[in-house]
Amino acid sequence: MEIRTLTDTSWDTIYFSYGEAFENYVIPMNFNKDSTLKRWEISSIDLDLSYGVFDQEKLVAFVLHIPSEEELYNLLVGVIPSHRGQHLIEKIYEKLEKELPHKKSSLEVIRENAKAVRLYEKLGFKIKRELLSFKGVLQIPETESPGDYVIDPLNYSQEMSRLKLSSPAFENSKACLIQHPEFHESHFLIKDERMLAYIIFTPQLNAIREIGSLIPIEKYLDPLLTKMRLNGEDLRIMNIDAESEELHGYLQKRGLEQFVTQLEMTKFRK
Repeated sequence: MEIRTLTDTSWDTIYFSYGEAFENYVIPMNFNKDSTLKRWEISSIDLDLSYGVFDQEKLVAFVLHIPSEEELYNLLVGVIPSHRGQHLIEKIYEKLEKELPHKKSSLEVIRENAKAVRLYEKLGFKIKRELLSFKGVLQIPETESPGDYVIDPLNYSQEMSRLKLSSPAFENSKACLIQHPEFHESHFLIKDERMLAYIIFTPQLNAIREIGSLIPIEKYLDPLLTKMRLNGEDLRIMNIDAESEELHGYLQKRGLEQFVTQLEMTKFRK
């Protein structure tokens, strides 16, 4: 077996291995090839910094990375059933830590997946926080808009930082999204040049990436989400900081339910 980067590996090969590795995962995975590959493209996976184990040229284990200037984010790690129990992920990490310069690595793992949590702890990762994900049909009552609705290309500002309701996980963060800004939009509710609420949204994935609002948040998020035509839509909102209780309460009040808890884990290299 050989461990090497995925630089010259086709997306079809990676997707096939992904399908084998996650066929019976603890939560249902998306096995629609087109939408999965589109998500990976939008997420800016870098195959030069991603690694795989090859057994006679068959990809049997992999670690897919999204890089930023200082951080390497592990989006996906998997081993196909026939090659489990051979410590392949440990071997990949042993090699990549010799070859990659990033000072910080991070990942997310389902809280109940105790075996995976132990593996990452063994590799030197430490639990930083819990992240909650919600799904369901958004149900917003009729509401009047207190401001004007504006859509811009991806945009970040100090005013948005002041309204932010949750510190985003890496895949929803500025460091990740600015790598492909053409996929993302900034939606605003504004009155007299004052920002009342905002949402960073990825239309092709129907995904809310970041969300912020003045208090009370239902007064401002209800009209913004309605203007975005998301009322009545079947949504998933992924990886919200567990400490953002006001946002959780709002989402649940508007018809979404929590369906998974993940642990964000980080590792700093000396």
